[in-house]
Amino acid sequence: MIKKNKNAGLWIRLLSITIDVFLFCSLAMSLSLICLQTKYFGQLDKSIYVVKNDYWYYLWLFFLILMLLIFFVVIPIFTKGKTIGMLLTRLDLKIQDKSIYKVILKRNQFSTFLWIVLIILFMIFVSPKIVNKIVVSSYVNKNYKNSSDETIKQLLSENSLTILETSFYTIVCTLSPIILLEQLFLLMSSSFKKEKISIVDRLTKSQIVYSNKFENIKQESEINLIKPIKNISIDIKWKE
Repeated sequence: MIKKNKNAGLWIRLLSITIDVFLFCSLAMSLSLICLQTKYFGQLDKSIYVVKNDYWYYLWLFFLILMLLIFFVVIPIFTKGKTIGMLLTRLDLKIQDKSIYKVILKRNQFSTFLWIVLIILFMIFVSPKIVNKIVVSSYVNKNYKNSSDETIKQLLSENSLTILETSFYTIVCTLSPIILLEQLFLLMSSSFKKEKISIVDRLTKSQIVYSNKFENIKQESEINLIKPIKNISIDIKWKE
């Protein structure tokens, strides 16, 4: 009997990814403070958080891309394919390819790199001006929805999006749930078959397994095979 690492199932994979996403989002939200400032709106007699300027806004988005690469590409390269979540949940990445770098890059084609493309599109099509308009108009609509005050109406008019701005924002934001659904489908594919191998595992010739859980596999030599016996013909002489 030989021991083999047990394949990781859906729930442990989900826990591992949840840890990674929680750590990334916590750091991303903390860093978002570098591009925000409070601005006083006299019409509302209220201060609202808005984006400081273009420089800090695009610097923050650049940091998001950098963090994605560090979390899901750089760290796994130095930990033999394991993210922080995989380290904490004691999961390993087993590969058939000799190059761990190629496998990591291939696996990230279906996840990290898609989010990076989305952030780049956000950089191109959604400017700080659009973000500030959305923040202000959302706040006014939420708190002064039925107000007939002319100053409130004027503030809404000043912060309403043009058709082109609305189109850009809608297209980019629509891609986000599409990518998220794709991620969930690929994750759930590990539960489609008994072997607990996902679509990404098959395409990248790799597998996520438990580092501390094993299963016994019978060697071929230990399997009892029924071998055919050679038929020996015997001449029978009848005695008269």
